[in-house]
Formats: sequence, C-alpha cells, structure tokens
Amino acid sequence: MDTIENADVGRMRSESRSAILFQGIAAIILGFLLISAPEASLTVLVTFLGIYWLASGIVGIVKIFTGTASRNWFWAAVVGALGIFAGLVVLDHPLWSSLLVPAVVIVVLGIDALLMGVVNFVRGVSGEGIGYIAIALLDLAFGFILLASPVIAGSFLPIVLGFFALFLGVSMVILALVGQPVTQEETIERETRRAA
Repeated sequence: MDTIENADVGRMRSESRSAILFQGIAAIILGFLLISAPEASLTVLVTFLGIYWLASGIVGIVKIFTGTASRNWFWAAVVGALGIFAGLVVLDHPLWSSLLVPAVVIVVLGIDALLMGVVNFVRGVSGEGIGYIAIALLDLAFGFILLASPVIAGSFLPIVLGFFALFLGVSMVILALVGQPVTQEETIERETRRAA
C-alpha cells in the first residue's frame, strides 16, 4: 500500500516538474522574443491584451444574464462594458495601442513608485530607520523618471519584461531539473503511515 502511494506521489511530482519545465521554456522563448524584437513583440502582446479584455468583458456581461455574476450586477456591467470597449479600441488600432498601453502602464508604475516613496519616507522619519529614507529617495527618483517621459520609458518596457521572463524561465527550468524538495508535512505524513 505504501509503495502504491509513493508511486502516486512520484508520478504527480513528475507531472508537475514537466509542467514547470514547459512553463520555464516558454518564458525563456518569450524573453528572447521580447529582447530581440521589442517593437513587434509589443504589438503582439498588446493585441493579445486587447483580445483578453474583449473576451473578459463579454464573459462579464454574459454572467449578468446567466445569473452567475456577483450580487451587484451594476459593477459587473460597468467592468464588462469597459473590457469590451478597451478590447475593441486596442484591436482596432494595434500599432497606436502598442505606444499608448505601455505609456499608461509606465504612468501607473510611476505613480506607484511616488506613493511608495512617500510611505517609505514617512516610515523612515517616524523612527523605523534611515534605510527607509534611502529607499524612499530611490522610489521617488524612479517615479519622477518614469513620469517625466512615459512614452520613452514605455518603449523600454518590452526589454525589461524580456529580461524578467528570461530570469523567471531559467529559474523554473532549474527548479524542474533539480526537483522540488519534500515538505515537512509530506515527511510527517509518510512517517505516520509507516508507523500505522
């Protein structure tokens, strides 16, 4: 009985390793595409984002009429309509959207960096340490740089995402090849089964 359970656990781990390996390889390929051809890759990614927004908006509206939406159907309708509108705009103007969407992302990141800078500065001044003030100054500088020229910063977004995808993909491939460590709960569970 214990041998059968160990074989099942081994098979499940093998399947999850295969899935992790596949995801890692896909992330590496995506990273190389984003770095080697950022403009073309960005247009493709923005087009997929438009398809996603359109599909999620349609699903949101359909959920209202099928009764599977949340209790507040008004907000589901608003989100669904916004998704459909954004999806149609992006799909109707993919080249224009490939400049606009990254710029909007950069503006959001810039505002986020400024807010984090203010919060970290308050933490540092309130006595949590000078390290928070240093981090706050970096956050504020990063936010101002991003907000100074979001279109130029947005043009570098595919390259940054490409390096991130490469790092993530290599990490996942290493995890899949090296294997997943046995958790403490699995060890305790095996020992209690053996004792019984």
